Amino acid sequence: MNNKGQSGSGIITIYRVLAVSAISFTIFFLSSMFYDYEISVKDSEALIFARQTVDCVAPNGILDLDSLRESGEGIFAFCGLDESESERFFLSISVGGSAEEIDRLVDGDEGLEWVQKIYGSEFKTESVKKYEPGYYNGVFPVLLKDDSYKDVEMRVEVIVKDEI
Repeated sequence: MNNKGQSGSGIITIYRVLAVSAISFTIFFLSSMFYDYEISVKDSEALIFARQTVDCVAPNGILDLDSLRESGEGIFAFCGLDESESERFFLSISVGGSAEEIDRLVDGDEGLEWVQKIYGSEFKTESVKKYEPGYYNGVFPVLLKDDSYKDVEMRVEVIVKDEI
């Protein structure tokens, strides 16, 4: 038996494995650079949170401000949310008609309001865009339960920051 040829093919196999590994790592590295992107769901989270808050505060489309005031709690506690949620969210509910504002309820981290104003201005750069908080501002028609029922608009503004 001639064993001289087998030792040479073993060395060539090592070089082939190293070459294939180098090519695979290069392909992986280049593809990871092209397909590296971030998906932000903060705007969707703000929309869902606003809808759940409206359903909690105005069940069946009827808003009773007296029950909110009598509870003596914030909106988060009234709706059964954790205290930790108030650190991530800012919630503002403005109740009124087309011309006047009847009442304004605010809960959560009020510092997020000026952060959103900065991101809405021209000071925002591309490098900090990924830190932009989620934002939703919507109008919901409801019936205000007072002495009688009257049609009003409930403007809901929600700002969501990243979890830390």
